[in-house]
Order: sequence, then structure tokens, then C-alpha cells
Amino acid sequence: TDDGVIYMYEGGQTTVEELICAMLITSSNEAALALAEYAGGTEKRFVELMNAMAFRLGMESAVFYNPHGLPVYGSGDVVTMVENHVSAEDMFLLARAILLKYPEIEEITSRKEMWLDYLWTSVYTTNSLMYNMPDVFGLKTGTTDAAGKCLVSARRVQIDGRTHIIVAVVLGAEFNKDRIQVSELLLKSGWY
Repeated sequence: TDDGVIYMYEGGQTTVEELICAMLITSSNEAALALAEYAGGTEKRFVELMNAMAFRLGMESAVFYNPHGLPVYGSGDVVTMVENHVSAEDMFLLARAILLKYPEIEEITSRKEMWLDYLWTSVYTTNSLMYNMPDVFGLKTGTTDAAGKCLVSARRVQIDGRTHIIVAVVLGAEFNKDRIQVSELLLKSGWY
């Protein structure tokens, strides 16, 4: 991708686990693309699978054009741009589905840093909320000009002797500090 976070080159080797960690911890768009090509055969096929899954999950506003969320610019006499679209409600539906099906995401996105052997690099979290609230994990940061600063985060709370996960979805913040403050407020609202 154009905004490389991790240096990857054609013919290089890594593991699916390292790519998942790079995508989730440091928001590596190139890791998301590599995973999409691996899982779907091509980026285009994976995007079709993403949209089909969004439909199955009931994500009514979701439209995906790529696996990483960066704008896609068309060519021609008039340059056009398309971006993935998803509402906060739909992002919550996706987060809930992931947490139920892949509970290991909590362990991965609880990390502030991680060494990736095959990629020969350390990755650091892009979720600065993790430095303010030690019991917070993940789930994903994202930023584009159109979407603003976005963050989906979660934490475990005890309510009436039962453990629950609260998920906060913040979209469209102007500054990183805004998405962190609003997320923290939402996640603390479940403090019992």
C-alpha cells in the first residue's frame, strides 16, 4: 500500500499470525492486503467475501472496496475516489462477531508492542488509549481524511457477578486525543 507501516517485499515470507498482529497492533495496511490476498486469492475476491459477510452479519450500511480502508482513486479524465463505508452500529456488529468467534483477538490487541521474527521488526500499538486504561484492549484504529480518527476498543467489566465486554466505537474524531477521550468515557460508563 502507499502508506507502508511495515517493510514487505515481493517473495518475502512471514506467518499469518505475524500479519494479523501487524494489522491489529500497528494498523499495518500492507499486512491487511497480504492477508486478503492469502485468504481470498486476490484482493478483489476477498472484498467480495467481506461484503458478503457484512450482509450475513446484518451490517446494513457497510460497503467495502478494499481490505484496509484507505481511499481508492480511479483513473481517467475525472479522478474519482471511493472509500469503505460503515456506521458505528455496523462496526459494533462486526466487533461483536469477531469477539465471539475469535476470542484470541483480546490477547493480540492487548499488546502494546510485539517483535515479529519473520518481518524482523517490532510493532507498537496505534491505540494510545491502552496507556490511559490498562484494562482496555484493541480492537482497531483507523484514520482517513473522510472518516477522521476512528477507534473500536473494548474492556471487560463485572456486572452482577458476570463478566461482560463493553465495546466503544468512535468514528470521525478530528484529533487522536478526541477519539481517546470519547472512547475512555464510553468504556468507563460500564464501570461497576
